[in-house]
Amino acid sequence: MLEEEEKSLFDKRFVCPCCKKEFKSKHVKSGGVKLDHTEFDLRPVYKGMDGLKYDVIFCHNCGYAALERYFNEIRPAQIKNIQEEVTSKYKKRDAIEGPYSYEYAVERYKIALYCTIRKVTTASEMGYVCLKLSWLLQNMADNMKKNPKEFKGATPEKIEELRKQADTYEVKSYNVMYKARMEEDFPICGMDEITFDYLVSALAYKAEKYDIASRLLSTVSSSREASDRLKNKAYDLKQMISKKVKEQKDGEEPLKP
Repeated sequence: MLEEEEKSLFDKRFVCPCCKKEFKSKHVKSGGVKLDHTEFDLRPVYKGMDGLKYDVIFCHNCGYAALERYFNEIRPAQIKNIQEEVTSKYKKRDAIEGPYSYEYAVERYKIALYCTIRKVTTASEMGYVCLKLSWLLQNMADNMKKNPKEFKGATPEKIEELRKQADTYEVKSYNVMYKARMEEDFPICGMDEITFDYLVSALAYKAEKYDIASRLLSTVSSSREASDRLKNKAYDLKQMISKKVKEQKDGEEPLKP
């Protein structure tokens, strides 16, 4: 599987904004990934290679890592934070030459999340890293279940552990993405208001905040700007929310007279 991925990758050159060193990072060629579908939380599910594995850029010289969207968007004060909080404790390592395994991709995301916290940035950037990490872990769990021979220690317990980790990061993403919606200007994470409201409603559903999910979803359903595809997803999510709310009500003990 990894050998096949090599054909869809190339080495892209970057200059680290923190240490000014030039380095190469694996990058997906145009048309190198094929989207199969998106889940209700907008998680992309691919045919073959998982493009999510290559979204983090990591400087092996100083330890700075970020999603490619944010890699060069770093202010002098944040560079100082990275140098003091990350680079000073970082042990230099060699870059991986071949395609990334899921395990290595997850490690890169966790380093990016650590750097995102340490450099002190927007809620949306932190939330987006958590969201993409949750997507990656879920895709890893799905692929491990589908192709267990390609993973070490592929057991039902390991798959369940990955799904729990994915849920944890998705709930963390909700907490900061909801804050971002209140405080930041659009576009947020490259998304317009309608798309972002749908995403946060899906994350609220995962966090069992059904009232917030329903409120945000109503703006999507009534929007003239929302695409038919997004409105269809909103309708499906609304049904999922209604089912969960009904289950909660049915599970409540009746009031005693």
